[in-house]
Order: sequence, then structure tokens, then C-alpha cells
Amino acid sequence: MLANLQRLKNLVAPRVAAACLSTLWNRWTTARRFQKRGAAGCQCLLGCGPSADDSIEHYLRCQAAREAAHRALRLGEPSWERLLLAERGVDDEELTCAAILVYALYNTTNLLRHHGGPAPRDKAVQALIQSCMNAVQGHASSQAVMDGRWVTPAARRRRLA
Repeated sequence: MLANLQRLKNLVAPRVAAACLSTLWNRWTTARRFQKRGAAGCQCLLGCGPSADDSIEHYLRCQAAREAAHRALRLGEPSWERLLLAERGVDDEELTCAAILVYALYNTTNLLRHHGGPAPRDKAVQALIQSCMNAVQGHASSQAVMDGRWVTPAARRRRLA
């Protein structure tokens, strides 16, 4: 984890690395962290319904997060190990995308928690995608990674030719 966290300083904006560090330190202000499990309002803010907790553990495997990861970052099923920066041997591009997704989850759930509560899944996915775009804004290398995820292999070959 430490090695991957140190690599992030060269790969993503400081705000993205800070969200990853907040995740590792369980710093999210979730209902579960404050022992409000089962209470009204202790549900996923990303549209999973009342049976899903407002917790880091849920958000790292949340269906809305997986959909946003696929749509914004062209990620497959992101593993807990990757999102917690614990995966060994992950390349820079995949580590960058994982960190962007963690930032998007952190930022979007905080926004929903403080301004309106749970959102319908389609709105939550849109907000996550917007947070992914915000994560790379003004940071050339992470912007290049995100842009590269949208370029087809044929277009990439044409660029290099």
C-alpha cells in the first residue's frame, strides 16, 4: 500500500491522493463508521436502496461505482485490493484509474451526504462520472490516462503513425 501511495504523487493530483489516503485511514464520514447501522439514513447514497449500507466497504463494491468505473474509465471489475492500493504489480495506468475512482466515490458520497441524501442510481452514476472528470482536471498525466482510455486501439495506431 505504501509503495502504491507513494507512486500516486507522480500519477494524480494531490486531491486524488488525499482521497485515497482518507480511504486507507477510514476517514469517510459514513453512517456505519459512526455506528448508525440500521438507522434511518444509513443506506447507500448511490441508489442501491435501503438494504445497502452507507459504508466504505459497500461503496468499494457498489453497482453504481462499477458502472461509473466502466463508463468513465473503461475499468473492468475493480478489486478491493486495487481500490485500497494493496495490489502488487499494478501498472501506472491502472493505479491511476483506481485512484480516480476512489476520489469520485469519496467526493460524490460526501456531496450527496451533505446536500440531499440518496440519489437515484442513474443520477449517482452521472455524478460519479463528473467527479472522475473533476479528478483529472488541471493534471496533465492523469488527464492523458483518462483520455487514452477512450481512444480505440486503431485510433492509437493512427496517432503513432
